[in-house]
Amino acid sequence: MRTQLSAALVLFALLLAVPASAEKGPPKLKQLTPMLVDLGEAPSDEALKAIKVADRCAKADRTWMRAMEPEQQVGIDELHELLAAPVTCWQGAAKKGAKAGDSYAPILKYVEAQALYVQTLRAYIFALQAKYIGDRLNSCKRFKLAIKEAAAATSSTEGVVDGFTNVEAKTLAAQQSQNIVGMGATIADEFSTQKCD
Repeated sequence: MRTQLSAALVLFALLLAVPASAEKGPPKLKQLTPMLVDLGEAPSDEALKAIKVADRCAKADRTWMRAMEPEQQVGIDELHELLAAPVTCWQGAAKKGAKAGDSYAPILKYVEAQALYVQTLRAYIFALQAKYIGDRLNSCKRFKLAIKEAAAATSSTEGVVDGFTNVEAKTLAAQQSQNIVGMGATIADEFSTQKCD
């Protein structure tokens, strides 16, 4: 009886151990799944960890995107604070991606561009804060900074779309590029209305 019980326990322990030793599949991503193809058939652990971090940032972006919809009526100060965490998240994802190797290069370019985009958006909101309280001097300074940030973000989009091999990933990158260029145009228009020196 004890022998059968011992054998059953050993068999049960082996069954539990099998999933742990089984080969891991690709990570389950929420937003950046199309980019997995560009990691190749045997991506490094660093690349898989880096894309998971970037995917968490992309998922979290939906919070501030929703907050910016007019019907949400989120205040400008709250938006500025809300964008602090995404800036940090994308900057951290870029640092993580920098260690992920050559196969991660197209994704890293996307991540770096997104980090600059969110940073630019926050700089723009910062400028609007000064504008809305009538602080013209600081408004002009902040808009100049936002224009500089927008130029860096726009430059970062060069080659991002072409770096991907599949249509869905190219579409994500093209949408990002469109968002960044649009943000740059919005900031430039707003700056021109300020009549800064």
